[in-house]
Amino acid sequence: MVAPLVYVKDRSSNGTMLVRSLSEDEEIIQLSQDVPAFLLEDQDEIWLTRSISIRYEVDLAPPDTQVLTALQQQEIEVGCTLANAQG
Repeated sequence: MVAPLVYVKDRSSNGTMLVRSLSEDEEIIQLSQDVPAFLLEDQDEIWLTRSISIRYEVDLAPPDTQVLTALQQQEIEVGCTLANAQG
């Protein structure tokens, strides 16, 4: 499965910081309106202020490993039954 391509672009007047965690180090990228958009990677942190940040996380679990609720399972069964009845 391929991760979605998600970019970050700073449009604020005071700048934004992107912290990219490498294997053992961190890379800090200062974003501003003059800097082009950056492609986010798993575990990147976008710091909007000194106390507010957003962490980008990618979940690449295959869909078949997700657990369905009983209601979701019933909906699938009903949908398959209707599809088979219609031919």
